[in-house]
Amino acid sequence: MEKNDAESQAAKGASPVFLAVCAIVLLFAVGIRIKTALELRTPLVAEATVRGRAFTIEVADTVAKREKGLGDRDSLPRDHGMYFPFEVEQRWVFWMKGMRFPIDIIWIRDGRVVDVHHDAQPPTVFPLETFSPAEPADAVLEVNAGIAREMGLEAGDEVIIRVP
Repeated sequence: MEKNDAESQAAKGASPVFLAVCAIVLLFAVGIRIKTALELRTPLVAEATVRGRAFTIEVADTVAKREKGLGDRDSLPRDHGMYFPFEVEQRWVFWMKGMRFPIDIIWIRDGRVVDVHHDAQPPTVFPLETFSPAEPADAVLEVNAGIAREMGLEAGDEVIIRVP
């Protein structure tokens, strides 16, 4: 008895349509990984001015950049930082995953400081310590530990962000 066409095709191997779909899915998955890697390597650089002091900041403007933050770096130049803008105000929770140096965490709402956590230390134990503001915030600025105190930074201070 002779096999029908479908059985015959199955016996010969995968159809060209199936192989094409698999290739497209694979290329899409690889493309997403490459895009994420490029986003992490291509920082958006801006400037933050606080109490008359200018900082060169990297803007964490994607989920991948927000997750990575300043993790896996050995240091941060003195007048540099990282800025995390958010679409909504809330009591954002930060942790120090992958951090190797202490930072000051400055919570901001509507361009004004709402809270500061001084000298957040890299983790030494698990679970990781978390940090959140006393009030809702729509952005966070991270700078080297000690700078906020050195500047006398306090709630209500203006933070001006200039993105090119």
